[in-house]
Amino acid sequence: MRNFCARVMLAVWLWGGGGVAALAEGPDEASAALSLEAAALDLFRDRPDDFHDLASEAIIGHGQSGRIDSEGIARMIAVRRAASRSSHLRWLQVADLDNDAEVSRQEVGAVLPTLSARLRARLVHLQRDADGDGNGVVDAQELRDCAEASARRSLNEKWAQDYRWVMLADPDRDGWVSLEEIAATMARPVPES
Repeated sequence: MRNFCARVMLAVWLWGGGGVAALAEGPDEASAALSLEAAALDLFRDRPDDFHDLASEAIIGHGQSGRIDSEGIARMIAVRRAASRSSHLRWLQVADLDNDAEVSRQEVGAVLPTLSARLRARLVHLQRDADGDGNGVVDAQELRDCAEASARRSLNEKWAQDYRWVMLADPDRDGWVSLEEIAATMARPVPES
């Protein structure tokens, strides 16, 4: 019952007090409002600075004309995960001395003397973790799988969902969230759950 009440309060709050009218507009909108997780309310109430920062980052860094839509949020998440994969791959690719898209233990061993102690340990662990079949060679598919797993760990679904919550700060429900709408959302008192 507590979750249900929190969801209704969130819907009413997000829609700027027009939640009751919005709920009456149709079952699709009512279902969407009531299916919101209590985590959104917690983000707005308990971590407002985090919400403001991530909303601003999304709008300024990945939006268009000072606003962002759900496609922009999805694109931002994909870009950030791609950058994470690339960063992870870079550490292993530095040891691909013969450029065959595979990293062997011997190649890692040849590179180690050129790295600091901290980076040596990191490269050894990455090569071992990425070598899924344990044959001593990280092939192209294992490189991709390891990079994807790393991106999903560091930029997990909870992280992505926090960015998706930005779209809830759309009082006019035009599908776009602007910095002004974020400021207006942040200015409203958040209901207690």
